Amino acid sequence: MTSFIFDLDGTLTDARQKINNKFKDFMHEFAGKYSCYICTGSDYPKVEEQLGKDLSDKFVTIFACSGNHQFSQGNETYKSDWQISEQEEQYFINELEKLNYPHKTGKHIEKRVGTVNVSIPGRNATVEDRKIFIPWDKKHDARNTLAAKINQEFPKLEAVVGGETGIDIFERGKDKSQILEGFNKNLSVHFFGDKMYPGGNDFALGVAIGALPNGKVYNIKNWQHTYEILKDPNFIP
Repeated sequence: MTSFIFDLDGTLTDARQKINNKFKDFMHEFAGKYSCYICTGSDYPKVEEQLGKDLSDKFVTIFACSGNHQFSQGNETYKSDWQISEQEEQYFINELEKLNYPHKTGKHIEKRVGTVNVSIPGRNATVEDRKIFIPWDKKHDARNTLAAKINQEFPKLEAVVGGETGIDIFERGKDKSQILEGFNKNLSVHFFGDKMYPGGNDFALGVAIGALPNGKVYNIKNWQHTYEILKDPNFIP
């Protein structure tokens, strides 16, 4: 049996946007044929909002919050009880205040189950706000720099870059690779993600799957790239 694991933002959808209707129809059919999973740094409500409950329910398991919150057909099957300390949260706030990014929109820290998302422009950023932030971040390397500082300051935490504006923070060792505990590692496992580089939130899972006997990893540019691979007649699961 072949299993397919997909990241969400940048892999099945544009960041924080709903899935393309044509691609959604295709994924309905694809997920009906194969064992499909989602592993995302986002929380479950965002998955359902972006894919629709009808498509979300087609996936065997939704590994939300980097696997720290798990759902099957909308029903919770696992929930981490980890939370950041007041000291850690204050450190994030102080570091964000030091950054001179000029277009901050508010709500920079979002606590999720088993994880925290820190956004430099803010979780309230619009699509246009994101378009301003992305080139600024590429120029200043702000997210990678802040994630490295957090990892150095707090050895028990792990900070990785995720999505277009955020940094995902969780208990060290509780990254996306934790989801493989429930998989038969001798079977064929394919993983599609857009943050496969060191420091990206798909990296740990990509490395773990790449080490499997029948693991295959796809470094995705955008959802169109995923669609292109899956619908290619020469793509053999």
